[in-house]
Amino acid sequence: MAVYIKVGRPIVEPREVYWNLSHEICAAVYNDFIVIIKRQEDTFVFFKTVMISVTHGYFMEELFFYVTEDSVGVLISEFEEEEVLDIPLAEN
Repeated sequence: MAVYIKVGRPIVEPREVYWNLSHEICAAVYNDFIVIIKRQEDTFVFFKTVMISVTHGYFMEELFFYVTEDSVGVLISEFEEEEVLDIPLAEN
C-alpha cells in the first residue's frame, strides 16, 4: 500500500489545456499565464511560464497560436534551448 503525504501548495486546475498533435507539448492556460510542459523521455516536465492572458489557443506542430482580449500571437518553442519566443501577430 502506498502512502502519500502532502508537500507544498495544491496544484491549481488550469482553465484550458491544449496539446500538439503528437502529445509532446502541452499548454496549460491559467488566468494570467500559460505553463508550457514538454515530454522528455518517459515523463512530462515543466518547460516555461509565459505571462499572457489567453482566451483561446490552437497548436500547429510546435507552434501555439493564441488569442488574448486585444491581440493574436504565436509561441514558438525551440527545444534545443530553453526558450519560448512570443511573437505578436496582430493587436487591437
